[in-house]
Amino acid sequence: MAISTKITLPKLGESILSATIVKWLKKPGDHVRLDEPIVEVATDKVNSEIPSPFQGILGEILAEEGKEVSVGAPLVSIDAEGEIAPQKTEEKAVKKEPQADSEPNTYLSPAVMRLMREHKLTASQLSSIKGSGDRGRITKKDIERILHSQPKKCPLENVIPFTPMRSAIAAHMVRSNQEIPAASLVTEVDVTSLRERIQKEKHRFQEQHAVKLTLTCYFVEALVAACIQFPHINASYTQEGIALNEHVNLGIAVHVAEGLVVPVLHKADSMPFAKKAAGLEELKKRSQSKKLEHKHLEGATITLTNFGMSGIELGIPIIPHGQTAILGIGSVQKKVVALENNAIAVRERVSLSLSFDHRIIDGIYGCEFLNALKHHLESY
Repeated sequence: MAISTKITLPKLGESILSATIVKWLKKPGDHVRLDEPIVEVATDKVNSEIPSPFQGILGEILAEEGKEVSVGAPLVSIDAEGEIAPQKTEEKAVKKEPQADSEPNTYLSPAVMRLMREHKLTASQLSSIKGSGDRGRITKKDIERILHSQPKKCPLENVIPFTPMRSAIAAHMVRSNQEIPAASLVTEVDVTSLRERIQKEKHRFQEQHAVKLTLTCYFVEALVAACIQFPHINASYTQEGIALNEHVNLGIAVHVAEGLVVPVLHKADSMPFAKKAAGLEELKKRSQSKKLEHKHLEGATITLTNFGMSGIELGIPIIPHGQTAILGIGSVQKKVVALENNAIAVRERVSLSLSFDHRIIDGIYGCEFLNALKHHLESY
């Protein structure tokens, strides 16, 4: 006899508490095999496919496409065939939202409270609603019925709906901007000698390591070295104090068709130069081929973003939430500069911008960090 079991949203990463249903890959009545993908979900980091934990027949879908669900929330029921393997998920304490209604014994589901927030409904407005649920409980359908009875607003023209990834990115950026008191510093680095070195060594490096030698490789090398010198740049803010991270886990912003992903070069401080270069190339390929896993996106302690690749000379990036700093790299510009002997020369220069959490570091510390980074780059 088949046993109907509810499948819940598993924990997808150490900092991920929810995901958005992108697309159901199976429909009710379909036969599913063990580990066969049944639904695609999206977080602020990456899209993932949730596999079936056992073989059976797909039953009722409990989470609609486009809806955000919390870790542990039911997704679908499956009529299992044979023994049921335990679903691989971790217990997670979910923070309960305060009840929107003033009545102490009145229960409002998360879906109802979400609709209330989205449409700015108050508890007093609900007092006139006769709930159709168990013992008069107000349901999602009750709220939707009230909303449909309200006067319709004129629809906006040419509105492009947010994709799940864009919605997640937007929420992440708003949270960072609201919670982190950010400051920024800018400096300019002469990379003329470094570019000449790359030109001389790129063919040998490619033959020896099967990896392309780029300016970004040296930026990563210099950034890691400067983080070791100035560990507070690589720290995290906590209520108890400044948490110094054991390793430099470097997030690398990569543009993809859906938006922006930030894969992580873990333990970059313990890697030799060639291994860093190989790691960068692998993360870029995985990003562009949509083969990133959650392990590639977790644990960044500092981020590097290179908007200079699009020709932009300078930008001030937003600090990712949970980190202390982000380094922005501008495009290489040929400029006429005065040298130490008062001679005039055309040199290749790059602008670097450092955005940092002012709760953790002061301006002078940021200046010293940027000067160290500049010294590394101009010494290669």
